[in-house]
Amino acid sequence: MAQQPKNVEATETALDYQEAIAQAEVTQRSDRRPELRRCIKHWGALRIKRVGLLNAPSGEGGSVLLEIGNSGFPRYDYVRVDGFLLKSSFIATVDLSHSALSKHLMELYANPPIDLHGSADAEVDDGDCYYLTVIGGGMQRSVAVYGSPKATPTGLLIREMLDVATKPNKGD
Repeated sequence: MAQQPKNVEATETALDYQEAIAQAEVTQRSDRRPELRRCIKHWGALRIKRVGLLNAPSGEGGSVLLEIGNSGFPRYDYVRVDGFLLKSSFIATVDLSHSALSKHLMELYANPPIDLHGSADAEVDDGDCYYLTVIGGGMQRSVAVYGSPKATPTGLLIREMLDVATKPNKGD
């Protein structure tokens, strides 16, 4: 008799991550996809469950979830935006409706997020991993980024979200 997986959400989540990793661009000689996979393994060891973005109704037309890990040690942090309300593992809830990030989010929610691309080519062996999932414009897109976020649409969004989440006064 076949056994049902104990955590169906974890199975679905693993597929999301694996697809994002497979699509991550490698432009240098160092393919860091194994490091991205290691981040997910660490989350499994910590028994981390996604903060519910994929199953939760999105506020004001869109949602964004940024999950942060490290390839060298178990770490899980997140920044989640529903509409213009930011919640994270760093700070209490922040209203982004009058912030610079809100303009970026309005554009992202209104238009399908097709210009978001992952990357897996950083030169560091022990680096941070970022999994970004955007729901907006009737579409959902997930990307994986290894190492420091670059000056791309994906990297800039990650940096903006982290900046607001780690500096609470910036969201006001």
